[in-house]
Amino acid sequence: MAQYKNSGVRLDGEAADRSLTGIAAVWANFDQVTGSGRDSTNVSSYTDNGAGLWAVNFTSNFANDDFAGVADCAQGTETAARTLSNACNQTTSDVDVFASNSTPTATDRALAQVICMGDLA
Repeated sequence: MAQYKNSGVRLDGEAADRSLTGIAAVWANFDQVTGSGRDSTNVSSYTDNGAGLWAVNFTSNFANDDFAGVADCAQGTETAARTLSNACNQTTSDVDVFASNSTPTATDRALAQVICMGDLA
């Protein structure tokens, strides 16, 4: 059974609260080109791991690495269909967001988004 509070929700077995404004365990909207975050929930930082590959580091870890992660990236007015992107290499403490152009060549994108669903530790 879940415990409900005015400021957040915590599922059984979790040590961290989730904000009622963002029930997803993690979500982020950031710029791979500049490395700056626009907005997020449960994100402590971003790490540049090479062209088109950024780690999104969590404030509160997941209970295991079996959570669901989905990413989408785009560049300026370019349509998302011309950008290949995915969430990959996930651990309990981070998830990588990969982006490439239609060639496909790995490249940083101005708009990178990721959402992760699962149980926090």
